[in-house]
Parts: sequence; structure tokens; C-alpha cells
Amino acid sequence: MKKYNILSTIIGLILVLLIISSALLVGCDEKPEEELSAHTLLLDVNYDSNILFSKYDIEIQVDNKWIATVEQGEHFEKSMTVMGELHHIKFNKVEDTDVNAKTDVSVQYDTAFSCTLKAHHDRIDIKDKLIQTLEEYNKIQTEKPTIKPTEKATIKPTEKSTEKPTEKPTEKPTEKPTEKPTEKPAEKQKTVTSSRESNKTQEDHFSEDKGSSANEYILNTNTKKFHKPDCSSVKKINENNKESYNGSREDLIKSGYSPCKKCNP
Repeated sequence: MKKYNILSTIIGLILVLLIISSALLVGCDEKPEEELSAHTLLLDVNYDSNILFSKYDIEIQVDNKWIATVEQGEHFEKSMTVMGELHHIKFNKVEDTDVNAKTDVSVQYDTAFSCTLKAHHDRIDIKDKLIQTLEEYNKIQTEKPTIKPTEKATIKPTEKSTEKPTEKPTEKPTEKPTEKPTEKPAEKQKTVTSSRESNKTQEDHFSEDKGSSANEYILNTNTKKFHKPDCSSVKKINENNKESYNGSREDLIKSGYSPCKKCNP
């Protein structure tokens, strides 16, 4: 009987030692959450526009969390703070989440993720995907030339102002030079020049009103776009990103906003 009691106590001690050792091993394998450090993740997304078909908006999600809704032809850029681990990025069609594209980004330092989206009827393609450090991304952005924005702003006004005045005065006076007396062509030239001057003043007044007068616009603080109040894209803007603005169009462009391509405010 005594031998049986001794054996049972020995077996019990062995079981207790096994339980304690296994618990210690499990505790060593687990990594504490404090080891994960926070980093910056920058998303730089270009959404190519289609001419006729597959024209729809795309939602951007990071780890199943909604980040933004991007319209076709827009460029989206946003920074966020994430933990240093693998993150899942998803792009899906607003009307049909089955049409989507997914990719993963491992963040171990301040990271910039760049890509171009191409929409199709049944899928979304991720092109030109690039993962780099945030320092490298900022360096590339500063080295880019700043000529393109000024070209767009200066080409359109000069085309309208130079083409129209040169076409009209040369055609009408040369058609019938001999049929009517010499006094009437001079009168016609006066009327042509006066009409030209009035057209110029109207065009100048229109350009001044459009650039400097106070108008009402709706701002998308997320995509840095501004719209007319009756634009169809205004209904799609998240309320947290929507702001109304009364002021000049020129001041909005100087502050970094660009006009909507649909309503062309």
C-alpha cells in the first residue's frame, strides 16, 4: 500500500512538471504586441479613364476598412499610420464588390505604395505597382518638373484670343471690292472693328468673371476636386469630405484644388 502511494505521488509530480514546462514554452513563443511599431503608409493611386465602356467609381480599402472612393481619371494620394506588419489592400467596383483587385504590402518602415488602376467589365487590373521607402518617394516627387500645370493654364486662353480676331476681318471686305462705292467698305470695316472690340470686351469680362468673381462651389477635401453645386458627383462625396465654398475659381486652383472633369466649373 505504501509503495502504491509513493508511485502515485511521483507520477503526480511528473505531470505537474510537464504542465509547467509546456506553459513556459508557449509563453516564450508568443511575441508581445509591444514589439510592433507604427509606421507611415502612403497610397498613391492613378485611375486611368476609359473612353466609352467600363466607366465606374472604385473604392479603396486597407485591411477591410474604407479609405476613399475614386472617380475615373482621378489621382488619389493619402498617408496613414499603420502597424509594422502585412496589410491587405483591396480595390473594388462601387456597384459590384465582386469586381475587384487585391494586393498585399509589408510595412516594416515608412512605406509608399504606388500603382495604376485599369477598369474592365469583369475585373480591375493593378499596373505599374511600386513599393518603396517614403524617403525615396518624396525625393522622386521633388525632382519632377512643374511645367505641365502652367501649360494647361496658359494654352487655352491664347488659342481663343488669337484665332477668332484673325479670321473675320480678312474675308468679308475682299469678297466684293468693285460692286459697291468706296464709302461703304469703310463703313463695314468700322462696324467689323467695333464688333471685334465688343467681342473682345465680352470675352475678357467673361474670363474675369470666371476667374476672379465669387461663385459657389462644392469641395471634396479628400480628392482635392471642386464641383458645381448641381454636379452629379456631389452626391457621391462622403459627408466628412464635403465642404461648400464661396469665392473665386482662381483662388481654389492656387490652393491646390482642381476642377471636376464632368461639370467643368
